[in-house]
Amino acid sequence: MSKTGSASIERAADFIWRNARLLERAIFARVFLDGSPQAVIDALAAYRNPDGGFGNALEADMRAPGSTPLACEVALRALHESDIRDPALASGMCEFLASVAERDGRVEIALPHILDYPAPPTGIRHRLDRTLPIRPQVSSDSFTTRVPIING
Repeated sequence: MSKTGSASIERAADFIWRNARLLERAIFARVFLDGSPQAVIDALAAYRNPDGGFGNALEADMRAPGSTPLACEVALRALHESDIRDPALASGMCEFLASVAERDGRVEIALPHILDYPAPPTGIRHRLDRTLPIRPQVSSDSFTTRVPIING
């Protein structure tokens, strides 16, 4: 799995070690330096909530501590990019997503609690209005068909 040696990778590594969060460092190490899968899982754990979902600014535009479906997608992508299947993490996310899903199975990518916390002037929070429901939606099927961590 090690892919080091090129000048581009060396420049990317320098940038990652200087600027990235622990999670991105762990993903980089996993993908390019034969790093430990456990390091990625451990870094994700800092963003996990007791409800099985993820929050705590895992998605940078959502600074709220509470879980959101979008933060769960970010966690799933981190696992997928790192070639990690973790049934316990996936199961917890499924439980969280089921708890916030609408009757037809859709989940909103953001939940109203994010409006109570600061956010950058760009991004999803900036586009939300307290008088309107949060409408960007993703079918729960997209999580199971696009990301093999859950169904396989």
